[in-house]
Amino acid sequence: MGCGGFICRGAPLGEALSGEAPSCGGPPHALQLELRVQAARAALARGAAGAELATELGFFDQSHFSRHFKRIVGVTPSQYAQAC
Repeated sequence: MGCGGFICRGAPLGEALSGEAPSCGGPPHALQLELRVQAARAALARGAAGAELATELGFFDQSHFSRHFKRIVGVTPSQYAQAC
């Protein structure tokens, strides 16, 4: 992913994790959400259940997970799993 996905090559780890990471343009929480959703995409492609993924990946509940997944990916977790 490029900087639009908050994962930047060559950016020092301290810079990426403290406040705003100028080379990426996003706060640390956005990076954390991106990584959680990326892990969810991989798990859904392997056939994992979306309801179980929410708590395993650190989301508060399934609606919290679904809301962020849809915002980042553009489809709901169940739509993504069906397409895989």
